[in-house]
Amino acid sequence: MFRLSPQVRLRRGPDGSCWAFRLDSGEHYELNETAYETLAALARGDDQVSIAHHLAGEYGITSGRTEVDVEELLTTCVDEGLVTREE
Repeated sequence: MFRLSPQVRLRRGPDGSCWAFRLDSGEHYELNETAYETLAALARGDDQVSIAHHLAGEYGITSGRTEVDVEELLTTCVDEGLVTREE
């Protein structure tokens, strides 16, 4: 299970840009809309399967494809310290 790191804050800019900020390191990341939606859903407590199914419906693609994409995104976010993985 993945969780948004407690040291991460998500923000939308007035121009629609999306950002993740690590309070512990000061690093920041510009996110695309899908990455922002995924991380915001994690912050609400959604699991990766429900996130993938929501994105599949919203963007009209297969759940199998979105499950792979969400897994890859979250793994990258773990490497960057934005997300933690709990077993």
